[in-house]
Formats: sequence, structure tokens, C-alpha cells
Amino acid sequence: MYNLSSDGSGETIVISGAHGSVGSTAGQLAKSTGARVIGIAGGKEKCKAVIEDFKFDDCIDYKNDNVQLELQRLCPNGIDSYFDNVGGEILDTILLQMNCFGRIAICGSISQYNNLGEYAKGIKNFEIILMRRLIVQGYVGFDHIPSMNDGYSEIKKLIINNQFVQKEDIREVSIENYVDVINDLYYGRNCGKLIMKLI
Repeated sequence: MYNLSSDGSGETIVISGAHGSVGSTAGQLAKSTGARVIGIAGGKEKCKAVIEDFKFDDCIDYKNDNVQLELQRLCPNGIDSYFDNVGGEILDTILLQMNCFGRIAICGSISQYNNLGEYAKGIKNFEIILMRRLIVQGYVGFDHIPSMNDGYSEIKKLIINNQFVQKEDIREVSIENYVDVINDLYYGRNCGKLIMKLI
């Protein structure tokens, strides 16, 4: 699993897509190391769930808040690690707040999946990676299959100790509804791990 921090005590970790299955898992694992965890999610209800259900320290509503100003307020000493699920403008904004020798895991870029070719948005603050000597690494789950059992064991311990929550959004639909359900995922209209149950 991506090492957000071997000992997160005193570190500030930011997770985008914090209300989703991947983001909420990353944040809860980061909290278990003793880190201070700030989420970014879309909408007041999702941010409320990130704090109350997933026990993040705070959450920024990218749809209604000024992300840059909120990051400055919530992370006055900078960001040590960032788990990125969205890419785009949020990644660009995060770069400005990263501490020297910080770490960024790129796990997704959902804000850009429909922005191909001339519509793609590049990173404007790319030079920050050099200036602050950041470690930026792509993260794909398939690369970590040999260590998945270790990850499951870690999560199992958290579940036993009531320190881990997984929300599921189960849609009982026919195969004809596949595109509509997938669109709900890409537009953030799901509440938790989106699962299709074919009927």
C-alpha cells in the first residue's frame, strides 16, 4: 500500500475525493498513523460525512469554498502528504501548499477524464515539484496485489476497533441503466462505494 506516512504523528495529510471509497479509506488509514487529515469533497453533506463518519479532522467543500484559502487556514504549516483522486485545479492548488520533501500519490484524475486533447488542463505550478523536492508517484492498485493481504489485515484491525467505516451505495438496476449509474459516479452523485446489483 502507498506509504502516506510510516509514522504520521504531527504530519498533515490532505485527501481529495475524501467522501469516495478510495479517499475515505486512505484518510482513515492516515488517521490510524496519528496524522492530521484534511479532506476535500463536493457539497456540505459529503463534507459533514467525511468529518462525522470517517473522522477526518476537517473537510473543504470544493463546490462552495475557496480551496486555496481554506487550505491556508486549515494547513498553516503546509501539507506533508497529498493523496490525489481528482487532479486538475485542486492538484495545482495543493502544490502551492506542499512542504519541502512532501509526498504526492496520484491515484486518480476524475476531474480530467472528460477533458481530452485541447480541453485538457495542464499543471501550472509544475515547478513547485522541483523547488520543494517533492516525491510524486502514480498509484495503481494492481501493482500492489502481493501485499493486499497485509492491507486487508490492517483494515480488519481498524474495523475490530471501530476505527474504520465503509459506506456503500447499492443500485439495483438493469444492465440498460449502466451508463446512467457510471455517470452518477463521474459527477459525484453517489454516496459511498458505488455498486451495481443487476436485476
